[in-house]
Amino acid sequence: MKSSNKLTHSSSILLGLIALLYGAETKAQFNEGDKLLNVGAGVAATYGGVPLFLTYEQQAFHRNISVGGATGYQSWTQDYALIGSKGSIDYTSYLLGIRASYHLNEALNVKVEELDLYLGLGLVYRGFSHTAVTGVLPSATYGSGLQPLLHFGGRYYLHKNIAIYLEGGWSGFSVLQSGVTFRF
Repeated sequence: MKSSNKLTHSSSILLGLIALLYGAETKAQFNEGDKLLNVGAGVAATYGGVPLFLTYEQQAFHRNISVGGATGYQSWTQDYALIGSKGSIDYTSYLLGIRASYHLNEALNVKVEELDLYLGLGLVYRGFSHTAVTGVLPSATYGSGLQPLLHFGGRYYLHKNIAIYLEGGWSGFSVLQSGVTFRF
């Protein structure tokens, strides 16, 4: 009984927060001076594990252009079996670089105030390494270097400063990512 009361109480709090966010002002399309912080996770990762992303952009050069930085981290373990040997390998990968976006609402004549559509490019350094935890394979660093990024996506504002976003393209780790955007 007690666990169901806790669940009901937690659900009530969550529903109350959602109602509060929906009742707040939601003017949202990209505006001059906006600073955007995306916190997200990748889906459809090219390797194992769940990639984590943090990007920051601010309006620059033109009212519909934002530029900033991108970083990411991904880690996973994989078991292997070779003739006469078994083991596991820990993989780690990280990204650090720049990105720019063109916000499309004006060009596409989008009238939905809560929606911000964008596409863009970037360039990151991707570090990649693996360490043999057990077994005979040696540790190594390979596949590291500069990589281009391509992204297209949208964010939907639940509040004037909080949105959910979904991006497709190549992020360095995955072809799809989603998360939360904070506008400052």
